[in-house]
Amino acid sequence: MPSLPRAARRRRPAVDLERPLNTRLYRISLGAALLLTLAASFAVTRPEVLPAPPPPAFDRTSATTLASTLAGRFPDRAPGSRGAAGAADWVQRTLESYGYTVRRDRFRATIPGRGRVTLQNLVAIARGQTGRAIVIDAHRDDTGAGPGADVNASGTAALLELARLYGNAPTTAGGGALRPTPTLIFLSSDGGAFGSLGAARYAALPGVRERTLAAINLTAASGHARPRIDIGGVGALP
Repeated sequence: MPSLPRAARRRRPAVDLERPLNTRLYRISLGAALLLTLAASFAVTRPEVLPAPPPPAFDRTSATTLASTLAGRFPDRAPGSRGAAGAADWVQRTLESYGYTVRRDRFRATIPGRGRVTLQNLVAIARGQTGRAIVIDAHRDDTGAGPGADVNASGTAALLELARLYGNAPTTAGGGALRPTPTLIFLSSDGGAFGSLGAARYAALPGVRERTLAAINLTAASGHARPRIDIGGVGALP
């Protein structure tokens, strides 16, 4: 039987919220680590004293477990929902278990179909050797139409796993051993599924743009699409 022409073949969808997470596709950790290394390199004024590269301690199995737990416990994380509040509490407890002090920033925004609701950004900081900062952001919410395992429990899990490596509480998985050169700001933002509302809120805070070296956004880190890194200039930031 002749095969169908290429134009008629159906492509596998890039994101399927109902399928289990694929640990092999947590290769985004490599991209995130690369961007962190590159950003750190231009934050140092004396190249001869660059610190040794961080060990490859990102645990993709741990990240997959975190993503599955978040999506399973709080499948509806639409801003303003009970699931969104529960997910924020869960992410805060996880960061605190790594030794972070977590700051909450509550704000109001209009969400289509939900009206005016309260959103929450969570901020945890790993102090570096310089005052300049790299912001690592992953939105925590979803649309409420499915469990949001890929978008964006996977990105949140990647953020948490990276944060573990720079935390103050050593774990059996090897966390808490690294000190960054620039300060690292881990931002678990809200409203990402509705126009990056939380990221825009953070970017508008006084002094953020002046002290930020780079911003890394983690999203759809474990889908069935091929992993990709998009690099944008200052004009692309919220």
